[in-house]
Amino acid sequence: MTSRAFAMTPSVSIIIVSFNTESVLRECLAAVTRHCDARRTEVIVVDNASSDGSCNMVRREFPQVVLIASPTNLGFGAANNVGVEAARAPVVLLLNSDAIVSCDAGEALAAHLAAHEDIACIAPRIVLPDGHPQPKSFGHLPSLWRIAMQSFGLNRLLPGFALLAGVDGEARRERQMTVGWVSGVCMAMRRAPFRAIGGFDPRFFMYCEDVDLCRRLARYGRIVTLDECPVMHYGGASSKTLSHRVRNAVWQQSNLLTIVRDTSGTGHERLARAIMLPGLLLRLLVGASLVPRSGIRGNFILAAAWARLVCVVRGGPGEAVTR
Repeated sequence: MTSRAFAMTPSVSIIIVSFNTESVLRECLAAVTRHCDARRTEVIVVDNASSDGSCNMVRREFPQVVLIASPTNLGFGAANNVGVEAARAPVVLLLNSDAIVSCDAGEALAAHLAAHEDIACIAPRIVLPDGHPQPKSFGHLPSLWRIAMQSFGLNRLLPGFALLAGVDGEARRERQMTVGWVSGVCMAMRRAPFRAIGGFDPRFFMYCEDVDLCRRLARYGRIVTLDECPVMHYGGASSKTLSHRVRNAVWQQSNLLTIVRDTSGTGHERLARAIMLPGLLLRLLVGASLVPRSGIRGNFILAAAWARLVCVVRGGPGEAVTR
């Protein structure tokens, strides 16, 4: 761990978790250094046992950054918990290592939190490299209705119709929206409530940990997405292969079911599985229809639908995936 860059207490601590993302981590830290006030911002990188030289790059090129090198891969949520425990600022901004800020997002979001005490967690606009809004950057907390809307694809038919919205948000209607959850790509909150609820649930190694965190943070105020301070997200920096993408799809589904069970009990979790079945069967048919044209190899729709279907049919209580 490097020494602290300043004696004064920072107003914002930016926590960045990295796993084998050296090149994009460099770009992420360069943007933070360029846009964020070094006198008021503390930057902490938690490295999840990378093998690509990420730690050496941070030490060499960004000596002002606090580096915590974990000997094991803790996962996204648990590593963020480590970073928040080391943070000194009253507000923490969690930022993906493959996300690039375009302004002093930490100060801007901290100022918004200070001006609105009823907000517990806030996120900026997340955009793709082409400038378009990133899908699934905010949404509703999972319920049987929201899961049905998403499984049957009704949320995509009328994306502006709130009643048919799924768990994932499809349309931004206002500059500032109160939502059920915001993406862990970039989210800011007061450090005290984060610690009071125990931070991220360590059962969630990856995916839906942000949904679960927002669900529990909501007791301290609103969860808000703000159409300002755009943050560009490359996405998938540590999950490039088909097998990894399929694994991630299964993790997302399993963790979503765990949240349903934690929120409403095993009965609702079993109903959620049943609701998912028709949509997965439809996706399986769509994937199969692509085989004559593109073959089975590399057919993500088919592979992911089959893996998720097996997970749903297997039954039993949903368990958060830890590895």
